[in-house]
Amino acid sequence: MFLPGYEDILRVRDRFRVEEGSVGDRPKCRLYLLHSQFRNDCKAVFKPAPDRARKVILATNIAESSITIEDVVYVIDTGRAKQV
Repeated sequence: MFLPGYEDILRVRDRFRVEEGSVGDRPKCRLYLLHSQFRNDCKAVFKPAPDRARKVILATNIAESSITIEDVVYVIDTGRAKQV
């Protein structure tokens, strides 16, 4: 999911509240934050998610043109961007 900035990523993370367990036969989700402020998650986002979990990546739209993550299936672009 592409978001305009750092504060927006934090807000969505706080609202997302990923459950640790699985729901029925659906695999659990792993939430990754991709921003220069989150150094730890930046490397983990390129590795496969453990236990067939779904990866949910929150990033700014700069990631759209600067990186490739092989196992991305869907992209949600909010259409919002910071203007200077």
